[in-house]
Amino acid sequence: EALCDRHAVSTLQSRFVQVWGAATEQRLPAVILSGVNGVICQRPTHAYRILDTLPADTVTRRVFVYAHKGFQNEGEFPENTVTAIRKACEMGMDAAEMDIKLSNDGVPVLMHDNTTNNMVIGEEHVIETLSWEQLRRYERARYPGEYLDRLEDALLAIKGCGHFPAMIEFKPSPGYHHVERMADLVRDFINEHGMEYQTLLIVGDDRATYDYVQSVLPRIPKIMGLWEDVKTPTDLNTVESM
Repeated sequence: EALCDRHAVSTLQSRFVQVWGAATEQRLPAVILSGVNGVICQRPTHAYRILDTLPADTVTRRVFVYAHKGFQNEGEFPENTVTAIRKACEMGMDAAEMDIKLSNDGVPVLMHDNTTNNMVIGEEHVIETLSWEQLRRYERARYPGEYLDRLEDALLAIKGCGHFPAMIEFKPSPGYHHVERMADLVRDFINEHGMEYQTLLIVGDDRATYDYVQSVLPRIPKIMGLWEDVKTPTDLNTVESM
């Protein structure tokens, strides 16, 4: 969001870099009008209402809208679940973003928070300290009958949505930096299920991690998370070197 002013966006695009903005509801109009290629937001319907006010056949009118953590509809559906991802597809979103962590026995699960607190019913634990058999028993708070989902289940749901793509963000908890292992598993899943052209990745701003992900998934489009540390085009040496 901090990067999304028109000058910074146009500078990046002139260097053949696609720019996506993750925007709060208050900043969403400004981010869209900056000319970004796409937005990741919690209320995709709000983004579409803004786009509907713009002239047809303009660059800003062709912004892609991705459902952040799936289509939640202001809390109606639980975030980072197969349910929210299916709803995003049904509602005509351009794609669904999801966060993944790794259980202690190597199963990628859909989860944003570092611990089970606030998200699921049960004793609080760091996600990476539990096995999948333990995690699968955690029922989501406020959503009876909804449990934690595996990445593989989410990808299979997305595969049934035609060309609807998955945007996967590697989200390891502090102290559990195993993006490389997650990248290996994502590669195996998308190869097994034939989803090479339905997957995008969000990678953090660590160069070594980015290089590894690029080495194992060279044909998968990637977004490098620059977030609030990047303010102007002069801060973009890392991006230009890639």
